[in-house]
Amino acid sequence: HDWRFYIDSIERFRVHQNLGTVDVVGTSMGGAFAAAYAATYPASVRRIVLLSPAGVTAPVQNPFMQRVAAGEIPLDIRDEASFAEVMRLNFPSPPDMPPPIRQAFIERALERRDALLSIIEDTRAFLLRGVEPLLAEIKAPTLVLYGSEDQLTDPSMLSVWRTGLPDFRGEVFVGAGHVLLYDRPREVAERMRAFLR
Repeated sequence: HDWRFYIDSIERFRVHQNLGTVDVVGTSMGGAFAAAYAATYPASVRRIVLLSPAGVTAPVQNPFMQRVAAGEIPLDIRDEASFAEVMRLNFPSPPDMPPPIRQAFIERALERRDALLSIIEDTRAFLLRGVEPLLAEIKAPTLVLYGSEDQLTDPSMLSVWRTGLPDFRGEVFVGAGHVLLYDRPREVAERMRAFLR
């Protein structure tokens, strides 16, 4: 499926649940989908929060992005070593994980591997830059947050959102990585609460 399938699914869910106008929060590739959803269904969205969002061209192409551009899938978990690499990419200081939990994560990733690889391939172009043509269509106030140590998306992307969004607020958290809700939970929650009032 392409990106449109996913955002149309969000809209069908909103309508089916009779949610009315919603606030949308997305992180990483979910941030790209959240932004595209707000651009495509502006009457459905009140406010948007994007945490480490993909979907726009990073002015600074970090090593992860260079690998993706070369056709690699650096987040492909195949074994213990690739799982450790994914953890390192996501967290400046990866959390301790008991071996049985770690093994369960790897086993679950292997069970879902084919589906994940298919999703990544089907949405690769969209995740790299597909939101950029949609930015001017996003009417909802938007909060965009990145971590200065993000190795997947890049904090330089904040400037693209700032330039393209009609109603933008943004911040880079010094020392935080890709998973902001792990690295800076209190600060992120404070910014989100203030913005979503």
